[in-house]
Amino acid sequence: RVSGTPHFYSYSSTGNQAWDTPFALGYGYLPSHPSFDSGAGKINSAVGPHLVQITEAGELTKTTIDSNGIATTMVAVSPLNLIVGFDFTNYNPASGSQVIAMDKATKEIKWRFKVDSRLNNQIAIDKDENVYFATQIGKLYGLNSNGGLMWVIRVVMFLIMLMHYYTLIGFISPQLGPQVK
Repeated sequence: RVSGTPHFYSYSSTGNQAWDTPFALGYGYLPSHPSFDSGAGKINSAVGPHLVQITEAGELTKTTIDSNGIATTMVAVSPLNLIVGFDFTNYNPASGSQVIAMDKATKEIKWRFKVDSRLNNQIAIDKDENVYFATQIGKLYGLNSNGGLMWVIRVVMFLIMLMHYYTLIGFISPQLGPQVK
């Protein structure tokens, strides 16, 4: 659309457009990749500072998550929570990014976790509501269901250590790369 207003579309199995739902408050923002919550029958997307939920009939509701930030990830869906990554550097370069968990029923923010880099697009949630994500500087995080840090791995350092280990045991030759024995 030329107007700059994000639109959400649905098409039937025959290719006909079922509905077109505009979101005027999202003017100037791109919607994040939509995720479908099969339990609630809703599509979730983050547009600028808003969580947008759309029913299968195209009815839209919005919740402002944080007006100081911009959503940067797909909305991850679990039975209890909606999790989304936010970037706050647009308004304050020193403020960084956060992972924000919202109660799925009330849309109230349950917890926030601040990271030192922008987040990659995907956030995963396991059956115990633990949250996993990566940052653009190569860190992989694991948070518990309350937003507490379980672990963080510097992926680049981990790969370097792994390469040294396999070189020491003879699986990787420094000159030739991986060896099949």
